[in-house]
Amino acid sequence: AQDASEQVKATADAWLIQLQVEKMPTPVKAADLSKLEADIAAFQKQFPGAPQLAQLQLMQAEMLQKIDPAKAAPVWKSLAADKNPMVAGEAEQQLAINKMSKQPLALKFTAVDGSPVDLANLRGKVVLVNFWAPWCQPCKQEIPELVRLQHDAPAGLSVIGIAVSYRNPQSVIDFVRRRHMDYPIVLGS
Repeated sequence: AQDASEQVKATADAWLIQLQVEKMPTPVKAADLSKLEADIAAFQKQFPGAPQLAQLQLMQAEMLQKIDPAKAAPVWKSLAADKNPMVAGEAEQQLAINKMSKQPLALKFTAVDGSPVDLANLRGKVVLVNFWAPWCQPCKQEIPELVRLQHDAPAGLSVIGIAVSYRNPQSVIDFVRRRHMDYPIVLGS
């Protein structure tokens, strides 16, 4: 409506943009993202101080993150400085996740056979991590294939099993011995 306040107009326009995002197909196409960016830029030009702007930019950054994290980084950095603590907090959290995802996991375990498992030593390899439980029938069925994969796979592949949902550690150790699971098995909690 022409006589509506700027605040009402900003809210209505922001809702329309949010509806546009909800109707976007998954995965998001570059053309849809370009239209969203143009709509948010137009919103920013028309309502420069609107509190909805940061929420729209947050949606934009989330979508960009899925398509092109490098392109999303400057948006996240800008949002991290937002005066809205919720928006700034979400952006800071995503920036921290992005930073962590570029670094190798520094995880060390001791396998049930006593051997050390250090993920840093597996850097550059494909690591298949299998979560399993001794009582799980499908898990039992896939064990021979995982053993074979560990032996027959190319040099760049390693298998690690993580036992979950077990009665006691000794039951896992006994199970591993009976099944000849010679790839590293660690106890999950």
